[in-house]
Amino acid sequence: MTTVGMVTALAGVLAAGPATADTASPLDVVSKELTYTCTFPLVGPQPVTATVSVDLPTSAAVGERIQPTGLAIDFTLSENIVTAFRLIGAATMEADGVADVDVAFGGRTLTMGVPNLKAPKQDIPASGPMSSSMTGPMPSFILYEPGSLEIGAGQQFFASATALDENGNDTALGNPIDIPCTQDAGQDAHLGTIEVTGAPTAGPAAGMSTQGSVDKELAYTCTFPEAGQQDAVGRVTATFPDQAQVDQRAEITDAEVQADINAASVDVLRDNGAATVEGSGQADLHAGLSDASGTLELTLGLPATIPPVDVPAAGGLTASMPINTPSLIFRAPGDLSVSAGDLSGTLTPRDAAGDETALGTFDVPCQPQSGQDTHLATVPIVA
Repeated sequence: MTTVGMVTALAGVLAAGPATADTASPLDVVSKELTYTCTFPLVGPQPVTATVSVDLPTSAAVGERIQPTGLAIDFTLSENIVTAFRLIGAATMEADGVADVDVAFGGRTLTMGVPNLKAPKQDIPASGPMSSSMTGPMPSFILYEPGSLEIGAGQQFFASATALDENGNDTALGNPIDIPCTQDAGQDAHLGTIEVTGAPTAGPAAGMSTQGSVDKELAYTCTFPEAGQQDAVGRVTATFPDQAQVDQRAEITDAEVQADINAASVDVLRDNGAATVEGSGQADLHAGLSDASGTLELTLGLPATIPPVDVPAAGGLTASMPINTPSLIFRAPGDLSVSAGDLSGTLTPRDAAGDETALGTFDVPCQPQSGQDTHLATVPIVA
């Protein structure tokens, strides 16, 4: 798979695909201490110890959604690093991050750069080291053949820090401050094995090849509280490369779904006094990875956000859904075919005072309407 394809697929996630059951297996809490070398301004490469934690299902069935949760990277910055930040006048620091996760299944290995990790703003101590934690959502997986799904901490981690002085202004270094990290050699970075059992089943059908930018409208059937099943339209946009290269990071940009929600659904929000609505979601991406050993089909469920949108006095509304699209590193040449899958949203309407309405927080599952070409891209992976 290529990062591009995946990301694009991500966007397509909003589109369509077969419904699948959530993970039913108990979770195994995994925690492993690893050392990294991170490059900081002023002081250069420095050792950083981090504890990587994640909750993994112990087993899953073919066609069942596998949802890792609780991803956290707890780390400590040495006194040497903290002193450097104090010397530039920094009083607080927060950070965004992307962490590589290695995934292996069916003889194939893929590295995913999981985005949207956050370390909260905190005060820089007057002396000594500084500890913090980055957390964020993980993609889910659906596999269509039995086997062992191996998950490990990847070799690279990228942090983008924001350091401010005591008045809330940038320091002399400016912002953001990029901090690349590489895992030190010779460590066991394996986090867990999930056994997938059951008979093989067919994955989603592929469509026609596409390259470049994607701008595609897809029709869904979504189930809203009180209104029941309603039509919705999702406009999927994304830009991804024409090809990916083995062992090099591929990126996709501007992956988003603009969802048009009809008046009947929005009437429910208005009838309950909603002034705004916001939430989160998950978009499924169906991928077929073909190489010399055959074709592996899987579905990735990618986290999405739904920023607050005003509820109009009449008619429908359009909500934006930016997708948390991981970067991808492929380890063998081949082709990646990507199509859009199911979409699920968790919405919270609020009244003019910012309080929740009588609807509370509710789920809106969406399935693609039949007869559509949900294919997004076919990306060659070259050596």
